[in-house]
This record gives sequence, C-alpha cells and structure tokens, in this order.
Amino acid sequence: MLAGLVYCKVDRNNPKTPGQNDREVVAEGLKDVILTISLVQIGTYSRPETTYCNDAGGGLLSRLRKMEEKVNRLDALEAEVIMLRPLRKSAVGIRARLFATSRVHAGMGGIGLQAFIDDGNEIAHRGDVVTDICLLRHGLIEYHTTFTYLYGMDWRAAMNLIGKLINCF
Repeated sequence: MLAGLVYCKVDRNNPKTPGQNDREVVAEGLKDVILTISLVQIGTYSRPETTYCNDAGGGLLSRLRKMEEKVNRLDALEAEVIMLRPLRKSAVGIRARLFATSRVHAGMGGIGLQAFIDDGNEIAHRGDVVTDICLLRHGLIEYHTTFTYLYGMDWRAAMNLIGKLINCF
C-alpha cells in the first residue's frame, strides 16, 4: 500500500469560493496544492519509507518539523523540571527565610515570621541527601568530597542506593 498525504490552508473568505460550504472551500484549495505533490522520503534513515505529499512549502511538512522541534523543547523542559523538582522545597524555604528575616530587621513584624526563619535555617544547615545528589548529578555543585564527608559515601553510590526512590536521576 502506498500512502498519500495532502495538506493545505484555506481561507473561508476566498473570493474564488463565495458562499460555498467548508468542504467545497477545502476542495478548491486542494486543487492548488495538488500541483506540488511529489514523492517524499519519510520515516527514519534506518527505516525509510516513501509517500506522495505536497512539498514543505505547502504547509504540512514544515508544520510537522515545527511540531518535532516543540516536542524536543518540551522534552528538554520536562528533563529540567525533573531535575529541579527536589530543589523546590529547599529553594522556597530559604527564600521565605530571607523575606521573613528582612521583615523582622525592618521592624515590619508579622505572624509566623520566626517559623519561616527557623524552617529556612534548618533547610540551609541540615543535610538533604536527595537534593545534594540532584545538585551533584546535574553539575549544579561540584563538592564531591564534601558529600562523602557529610554522608559517608560517594554521591554516585548513594544515587545507586536510593535512585529508584526519587525522581531526579
């Protein structure tokens, strides 16, 4: 079986098709792009296939390429979100501590400020093996020997032990 794919954009306000329904407008638009149909290779290089379709200037192939670029960007963003997810609680706690401390120093006061300060201090000064592995794994910090000093093992060994339990690797 041989596949064929034709794509075109149509303008409902086309002067060549006044008062026609959508199907008739599309049919009229297809008449223009049929002239650009040619044999095109699709699929991967290792498993090439061919089909007849209109050229990239006709819209579909260029749109598919743009969609592929967007998917690749989304994959990169997803990887970044996975990498940063364990850092969120630490980052928010430390930033909340900064704001609470600033309010106290400025005499602004407020309910619960000391709790934000205490929580932020604890986050900043206690060990957090998951966050530290994520930081090292992604090159955001490079204190390999300090990790070993703090936790008693190399960060890669720790990652292998708990890697299945967390989602940043």
